[in-house]
Amino acid sequence: IQVFDGVFTPPTCEALNVAANARGLGHALYTRSVGPRTALEHAFESFLSEVDDDSPHVEYWSRQEWKHIEAHADVDEALAAGGGPDP
Repeated sequence: IQVFDGVFTPPTCEALNVAANARGLGHALYTRSVGPRTALEHAFESFLSEVDDDSPHVEYWSRQEWKHIEAHADVDEALAAGGGPDP
């Protein structure tokens, strides 16, 4: 995993924050082969293209408040609630 600071200018960060707040709380998947449809997806595409990342998808979330969330592994919550896959 790599972390990059200062990728977007402060005015661009503000515009992306406005765009994220406008979409509300939620989860989304950007499929790169479809192409960007929102300001957030344009930002993802711009950055990923710049660093030569060829990942086919970007999964992202937004919320209306800041929360500290510890590192974690995502799971299929419906599958986990059902006890997992059948053997």
